Amino acid sequence: MCVCCLLGAMAVAVSIVHKVPICALAGDNQSPRKGDGIAVNHDQPVAREGESSAAETVNLRLDEKTAEKIAEIVLVKWYGRDVLKERPWKVATTDTSFKFSGTLRDGYVGGVAEIEISKRNAAVRSIRHGK
Repeated sequence: MCVCCLLGAMAVAVSIVHKVPICALAGDNQSPRKGDGIAVNHDQPVAREGESSAAETVNLRLDEKTAEKIAEIVLVKWYGRDVLKERPWKVATTDTSFKFSGTLRDGYVGGVAEIEISKRNAAVRSIRHGK
């Protein structure tokens, strides 16, 4: 799958999981501010009863490098380019997801960005920024 298709699929997955229109991900002024956290209820069905969904039929089997690119794209969209100063990312891997946490540089106080990406469908399971 090419990067453009992957990013498009990721945008659709994010819009489905968070129940926001895709246009809200494309640059209007509805982005949350630092400190806003989003928790996703994994018990919510992605599709209506009787319908199939991309999450049910596609297994992207994301590797860590691809998941990191997706995480950076989403984090920049939500928190701005300054979030990239939190590199290198600390990565926690489970059977189903990658969780990326920023690194606080020496001499700085505050929190770091955290994002969890599903290995199966590139859905953003959670995103937050500490204070």
